[in-house]
Amino acid sequence: MQRDARPLTHQRDLADYFYGTCHDFALLAASALRERGTPARLRVGFASYFQADHWEDHWVCEHHVNGRWALLDAELGPRARDALKIAFDVADVPRTSWRSASSIWRALRSDELDPSVCGVSFAGITGSWFVAASVIRDMAALAGVESLPWDYWGPGRAICATHQVTEEQARVIDGLAAAMEPAPNDRREAEALMEHFPWARPTPTVLSFPDGYQGAEVAL
Repeated sequence: MQRDARPLTHQRDLADYFYGTCHDFALLAASALRERGTPARLRVGFASYFQADHWEDHWVCEHHVNGRWALLDAELGPRARDALKIAFDVADVPRTSWRSASSIWRALRSDELDPSVCGVSFAGITGSWFVAASVIRDMAALAGVESLPWDYWGPGRAICATHQVTEEQARVIDGLAAAMEPAPNDRREAEALMEHFPWARPTPTVLSFPDGYQGAEVAL
């Protein structure tokens, strides 16, 4: 607003944008929808429309419309849509273009997808370990605990430390991912589901990477 005092509905020059991650766009969208009385929640998953043949880590806002949950990608403004040649309705992203973390995890386990094409491409972060931790973050988001994309707790911490998923850890994630497909219909159902997977519940402190690769203990 200091750079350009016009209402936020006015298009600004690129240099006057406020920059954020997909998480920030999704959270702001969910907040605005909730303020208007529309049920909305964050979802953690992967999108196929940023880079060819790659499923990019991407948080979106899921909102209730006409009796169903639809996906809103609030990050896809006019410039982004033009650059990426997005033809679909960004307020109703096709489920084939964005898949939840649990859906991607199950695709990896069935050899439908290669782990090397799932992750954060620009940072060189890919692999089953990242998807496994994303499943845990999505469960928390569905239950109303809106963490940051780089927060780890429970088995996610061990997985993050080694960048590997043991077979025992994989079986644990398998159970959670299966229970999340389809996703709980509301927060109450999500909280009830988490009772069956108490290890997925966020702990009072989490391992976070707010400054990049230097991890830190942060109170959630």
